[in-house]
Amino acid sequence: MIKLSKVLVTFAAILALALPGHAATIVSNQGSSAAAQNSIPKATDANGTQGASALSDDGTKVFTSENIDLVGLALVVEIANASSTGTTVNTIAKLTGAPSTVVIAGTSDTTGIGLVVGGAGTTGSAQIVVEGRGACLYDNNTVAGDYVSMSATNAGFCHDAGSTRPTSGKIVGRALTTTTVTVGTTTVSTQIYPPGIEGFVSSAPFGLSRRRR
Repeated sequence: MIKLSKVLVTFAAILALALPGHAATIVSNQGSSAAAQNSIPKATDANGTQGASALSDDGTKVFTSENIDLVGLALVVEIANASSTGTTVNTIAKLTGAPSTVVIAGTSDTTGIGLVVGGAGTTGSAQIVVEGRGACLYDNNTVAGDYVSMSATNAGFCHDAGSTRPTSGKIVGRALTTTTVTVGTTTVSTQIYPPGIEGFVSSAPFGLSRRRR
């Protein structure tokens, strides 16, 4: 019996002779196995042999049976930029209007949706970190591990709030490096907390405020 791989190679050679100047490429699924329903396959060796992965897709959502490692990156959502003012990269954005769009947070704002890392402006959609690591502009020097709040002096900037957890306002996250900041230029790697994480008074009854350390 002639092996399928030999037949394919021969067929490719015939095509190359019949069509001078044109390369013939044959793609073979040899070595791959049929995937289970809804499963998302992965390559299991250097030859690209397909096998089962931890991922599956039922058409409305993707599931995984393994941990997700962001490897120093972040979870990002896209929200349309407000046509007036809009957003600025490496700054905090807030929701505005109905339906909601995003705009750079002001110096009097104490809540925000996340950190803009791409797509900033007054058109299109901003890419916003809602959890994970991102680079934020700061209005002061940072110390690794300090809590981060929203700046009251520079719109959308982050602010190193010190090593003690703030008792009010949005907690943006934690500074990851000790950095001497040139305001308006220096960005600092920051672990961004999800939206809705706010400061609390330690004596408040349990359950009255969201807590994240």
